[in-house]
Amino acid sequence: MREITSPTNPLIKSIVRLRDRHRRDDTHMFIIEGFDELDRARLRPDLVIDTVLTSQGESYTPLANEEIISVTDAVFEKVAVRGPAARLLAVARQFDTSLAALPHTNDLVLIAEGIEKPGNLGTMLRTADAVGAAVVVCDPLVDVFNPSVVRASLGCLFSVPIATGSVNEIVAWASGHTTVVATPEAPRTLFELDLTGPTAVVIGSEHSGVSAAWKRSANVLCSIPMAGHADSLNAATSAAVMLYEAVRQRQLPKNR
Repeated sequence: MREITSPTNPLIKSIVRLRDRHRRDDTHMFIIEGFDELDRARLRPDLVIDTVLTSQGESYTPLANEEIISVTDAVFEKVAVRGPAARLLAVARQFDTSLAALPHTNDLVLIAEGIEKPGNLGTMLRTADAVGAAVVVCDPLVDVFNPSVVRASLGCLFSVPIATGSVNEIVAWASGHTTVVATPEAPRTLFELDLTGPTAVVIGSEHSGVSAAWKRSANVLCSIPMAGHADSLNAATSAAVMLYEAVRQRQLPKNR
């Protein structure tokens, strides 16, 4: 096993640069930190891992073609967002997130438009994994390979079918679904809807909500009832409420 003890090693410097999106886009590589995250990454047959850094003394069973490098805590402090606590870091090749590569068989889809905070997108991926939904990120500018997305999703980036695209592309892709847009001014609440058929839940950005294009193309506009003083929910929370309402309805007796 190869060892690296210097934080200024050229390979370590190249991995650190992958924190920058431009570098990720140029190289089509990204970082995976943590044992659980890497275990879930292996669920994707199309994911290729090039290099794995392990803490000295840490055991790890590699797959074919993975280069395993043992590094010191000082190196982990340099290269990992979590620092030495990460204990494991992999450099992987970005997988295909085009709509063409996304199976069109899932009847529950979360469409996330313009989500600005990687942590929110990561949380949405965890919820989608829990309910068995696919996720479509409706904004090619959102970076699904951001290390904070990988970390916040606890590796569910790899267990959930995911794609990115423009509004027009995703509207066409979701044409077989009932698209439900959450917006405070909607006349009906979420709990008045029938979400038992193929459903695409559309959640907008944290600050401005869904775009006018989605409001025009949606089959249904709905609101989430709120009894307090706040006028909106966190984007990830809204997604969880709506997805679990769809799950709840699907578990009710057919003759309700």
